[in-house]
Amino acid sequence: MESNAPAASAFCDEARRLIVRQESALDTLRTQTVAMLSVGALVAGLFGAGVIPRHHSHAALAAVAIAIAFFGVSAILAVTVIWPRDWDGFEHDMRPNLDEIDQGDLVDMLALTTSWARMYECARAANQCKMKWLTRAFTAICGLVAAQVICWGLAIL
Repeated sequence: MESNAPAASAFCDEARRLIVRQESALDTLRTQTVAMLSVGALVAGLFGAGVIPRHHSHAALAAVAIAIAFFGVSAILAVTVIWPRDWDGFEHDMRPNLDEIDQGDLVDMLALTTSWARMYECARAANQCKMKWLTRAFTAICGLVAAQVICWGLAIL
């Protein structure tokens, strides 16, 4: 079975690369979310400071209320994207393997590499559902910020 060691090593390397890429994508998504929330806050501050104090029609006040509601929903979604949560595979316990080495036991590299490859792949698959939901939340944030800009624009017309 040692002839399968190079293949197992390649699978493990690829699975680990996918986990690293997934962690990087999560960091990027969180950064983009903070940026979009900042845009929404900037738009609300710039338009709101000039629109809210003046007397407007009921339609303009409705547009302001909707814009503020959109900002509130986008802020709640942003918090859910940014909030720390458990992710599989970004770290794992290596103590059992190190204990084997400390005890002088021979470590079966094929078994070790295969088990790590399976662990990384299972973790990536488990995280993928979370990433899809967070990506959808970010898409919604982008749409809400765009809708907020439109509502503020209608309010000042």
